Amino acid sequence: MNKIIEDKSFYSDNTILTIAILDVILNNGNYEKCLKKYIQKYENYKLEWTPYFKSSFSPNLIKWYKGPNEGKSKGNGAMMCISPIGYLKVIFLGGDTNTNACIVGSMAESLYGIDKNSILSAKEKIPTEFINTLEKDYSKIKKAHY
Repeated sequence: MNKIIEDKSFYSDNTILTIAILDVILNNGNYEKCLKKYIQKYENYKLEWTPYFKSSFSPNLIKWYKGPNEGKSKGNGAMMCISPIGYLKVIFLGGDTNTNACIVGSMAESLYGIDKNSILSAKEKIPTEFINTLEKDYSKIKKAHY
């Protein structure tokens, strides 16, 4: 069986924005301010898979971030951002594979758990800030259920 987290894996815009949404939920924050904070911080993050990614975020998201206008979305980002909420149980078919994987992966972990080696492998791939936010989330979940 292949490893869940391959050696050449990396985090993407979906990871960054999912962590931003989780941060807002955990800290009862302002969605727009928090999303813009994460976009600003990771706007120049260089993804390690150049055949697909040209920049860290989509041109429309950057336009929204830099401009005074409301964003216009086709819904792809919304699919990705619902994963930390956990209460949604509907997944629409279609869209980017990595977006669907984010959603399904977070739901599968909540149902079945994840082995410690996979957690350690993932922690090697993401910024410490993401790890801290995730650990805060796990702590709140444990308190709520035990």
